[in-house]
Amino acid sequence: DFHFPDTDSNTVSISDSRYRGKVTVVQILGTWCPNCMDETVFLADYYKQHHAEGLEMIGLCFERSPDYSAAVKNLRRLKDRYKLEYPLLFAGQANKDTVMKKLEGLKNFISFPSTLFINRDGEVVKVYTGFNGPATGDAYEQYKADFDKTVRALLK
Repeated sequence: DFHFPDTDSNTVSISDSRYRGKVTVVQILGTWCPNCMDETVFLADYYKQHHAEGLEMIGLCFERSPDYSAAVKNLRRLKDRYKLEYPLLFAGQANKDTVMKKLEGLKNFISFPSTLFINRDGEVVKVYTGFNGPATGDAYEQYKADFDKTVRALLK
């Protein structure tokens, strides 16, 4: 479980009614992370295509600045740039220790970005670490296929 502010200072939690009983993809990212931006392009499009099927997404942003006001400017810029339709939450300062403290259920955190797949019962069933972006060619195609297979299985 987590509770973090969105770009309008509203506290959002994975236990909110919007996410309860739904398949949810949680993106752990930072606006400072180029690989996270590549992943965001993919996720924004995927969300638009599959949201009507019951898929939800949340972006947990760990930023260089620990200050909400400074960080939220970057989150809003990211949201506007990629026309994101899922919420971005400010989760804290970008470092491994902060991620582990804020997301106590994670047993290990290796890198940004990381992606959590949560089933309808609220259980993390899969974790991706890193992102094979478009520049990786076949690895990117495999990533997209595996991502889609995972989400579709959870949505059934």
